[in-house]
This record gives sequence, structure tokens and C-alpha cells, in this order.
Amino acid sequence: MKPPSKPCCESPFRKKSAPGYFGNDTPDHFLALTMRDHPMPCHTSVDYERPDWRDTLGRARHCAGAATFFANIGKLSRDPERVKLPKSATVFATPGDFLKHHGGTTAGLLKEMYAPIEEDEP
Repeated sequence: MKPPSKPCCESPFRKKSAPGYFGNDTPDHFLALTMRDHPMPCHTSVDYERPDWRDTLGRARHCAGAATFFANIGKLSRDPERVKLPKSATVFATPGDFLKHHGGTTAGLLKEMYAPIEEDEP
């Protein structure tokens, strides 16, 4: 599967994304997974409505929005295979900007960052 070259229009990492839209997730938990360097599949390459969606994660493209967000905040992935993209002004420049846009909180992010990782997290 061809790696993405830029964030899709619906990426929650884009400044013009729909505020607070995470399906069954919260902005704090979603960002904590990202900051933990958890694999972040592009939502356009995973059908979360399927009962076996977790089985498809290994074939999913990585989220270009997350890769661009990493570039913007100066974070490198521990995964050498993860796509790396340049900085972009269309993507949030800080975790605080992301949380403010999506209705999350720094306290909620910190709680999620230090919570035990559950076995069934995507």
C-alpha cells in the first residue's frame, strides 16, 4: 500500500478537522495513544464497523496526520518503518492546540498517558 504524502481532509490532526469527532474515543485518549507512539492507522484504511477490524491493522496505512503532527512537535517515532512527513501549517503545532480544538484537557491527557495500556487498544 502506497504511503500517504499528506493528511487526509478528515484527519483529526488537521486544524480544520471536525472538533471532537473520534467515534467512541476521547480526544485525551486518542492523543495519548499517539504520543505513546502507538501505531496510528489512517481511518480511511480501516473499516471500524467490521467486527474483525483489529485483524486489518497490520495492512493499514499509517496516519499521515499523526506523522505530520510528529514533525510539527519535533517527535520521532521509535518505529523506523513509520512514514515521516515534513512539517505543515495545516496540522496542529502542539498537543495543547489539538486538545483545545477537540475539547480535551491537559489533565485528561496526562491521566491517559500514565494509565496502564489495555490489551485491546487499537
